[in-house]
Amino acid sequence: MARALLNSLSAPVLAGTIRLALVAGVRAEVAAVFRAWAEDAGLAGQLGAGLKQDDPRHAAEWLREWLDDGTLAAAAWSGYVRLPKFGTPRIVELMRTL
Repeated sequence: MARALLNSLSAPVLAGTIRLALVAGVRAEVAAVFRAWAEDAGLAGQLGAGLKQDDPRHAAEWLREWLDDGTLAAAAWSGYVRLPKFGTPRIVELMRTL
């Protein structure tokens, strides 16, 4: 189903009219398959910056490490630099047309 969805939505994703989130959870093999399917659909350049999580029982520790070593800051900066920044004006314009 995800593969068909990727192929079907590749044009609007590339046009920037929609965004799509695929979540593999903790299964690396699922993430690898999603990555391959995204590449097959021509969406390799659209893949986000998910962070590989460690054992959730130790989340407080690895989240602290990510804060200390700048991992979270780097992910936030990457999103800020790469993602569109005109959401609020687009919403305002849409609301005016209603």
